[in-house]
Amino acid sequence: MNATKLYSKITRGPRVLNKHERDTLLAAIVRIFPEKGTEASAFSFILKSVLADKAQKEQKQIYEKGLSTIDLVSVDKFHVNFVNLKPKQQDEVLQLLEKQDPSIASLNKAPTFFMNLRNHVIQGIFCDPKYGGNENHRGWKLVKYTGYRQTKGYSQSERGSFANAKM
Repeated sequence: MNATKLYSKITRGPRVLNKHERDTLLAAIVRIFPEKGTEASAFSFILKSVLADKAQKEQKQIYEKGLSTIDLVSVDKFHVNFVNLKPKQQDEVLQLLEKQDPSIASLNKAPTFFMNLRNHVIQGIFCDPKYGGNENHRGWKLVKYTGYRQTKGYSQSERGSFANAKM
């Protein structure tokens, strides 16, 4: 999925990441949770619920540093940006971030980034859609969870039985 098309589809407010950061974020999401069709849910959730929320200023800084760190590690190790790596190489970079490998100096710039990113990806895929993720209930369908469904009200016969009930 193209990050620019997905981004323009889900955002109406201010842009919170530049194009390269969005592409890097989407590539990382796909490697963290590679189930086809779920990346839009996580991407949307992170952009809407985490980064666009003015109260989440600290999270935005963590993401900016973290996405930059992903590229620094990628260039240090493979001499190319994260989005241009092969999937196995992307996995290797993300594993270095997850382990906080002390031999990689650039990891000191984003110590909590991978943990936040991984948690937000999972939240975005499985959260209640009202929070900006779980598009078309895809995450719930993966785990065969029907989720909370608000009924449209009571039937005519149910309304009648309430009206006739003695209190």
